[in-house]
Amino acid sequence: EDLKRQNAVLQAAQDDLGQLRTQLMEAHAEMENIKAIATVSENTKQEAIDEVKRQWQEEVASLQAIMKETVRDYE
Repeated sequence: EDLKRQNAVLQAAQDDLGQLRTQLMEAHAEMENIKAIATVSENTKQEAIDEVKRQWQEEVASLQAIMKETVRDYE
């Protein structure tokens, strides 16, 4: 009788362990997915920053050209 009880306790513990392992694997997979999403998001953000910087540099170059032309006109 005691052996049956111990077997039942052991089986319950093994079942719990199996469920915990499954939950751990699911959590790990979700974490990897979140990492991938964060990487894509960071890359997208960097691309947006680079585009704004490129546009800003074009504007600065355009303004410099206008200023040089204006200076030449007054010389």
